[in-house]
Amino acid sequence: MRFGYLGIFVYNLFGPGTFLVPTASRHFAVVGVALATALGMAINDSVSWLAGKNGDIVFKRGRRVERIEGNIKKYGPLALFFWALIPFPYDFIAIIAGYLKMPFWHFLIPTFLGRLFRFLGLGSGTVALFGKVLY
Repeated sequence: MRFGYLGIFVYNLFGPGTFLVPTASRHFAVVGVALATALGMAINDSVSWLAGKNGDIVFKRGRRVERIEGNIKKYGPLALFFWALIPFPYDFIAIIAGYLKMPFWHFLIPTFLGRLFRFLGLGSGTVALFGKVLY
C-alpha cells in the first residue's frame, strides 16, 4: 500500500496482481485501483500478443485452440472483451489473437476494458462486503 496506484500499476506490468484488488480497494478508491490494475495487466498481456504476432509459437491443434480462433475470427474484439472479464489464463488468448494478426488496438482496448469492468466489480464487491479501512 506504500506505493499507491503507481505501485499497483507497476506490479501488474510484471505479473497478474488480481489478489491485490480486494485489499487495495479497501484502502484506495476502487476506480483508481481498477484502472491501475487493468492498465498494467493489459500492457503485460501485450507481450503475449507480440509473441503470437511475431513468433512461431505452435499450439497443439485441439478443439480448444480451434474454438478460440473461431470465436476471435467471428466476434473479434468483443470476444476478447468477454474473455478478459473472467479469471482465465488470458496469455493463451493473447497469443492466439497475435497469431491471427489482430490489430494491436483491436486487442488492447477490449482487453483493458474487460479487465477494468472485472476489477471494478471485484473491488466494489469487496468494499460492499467488508467496508473501507478507516485509519
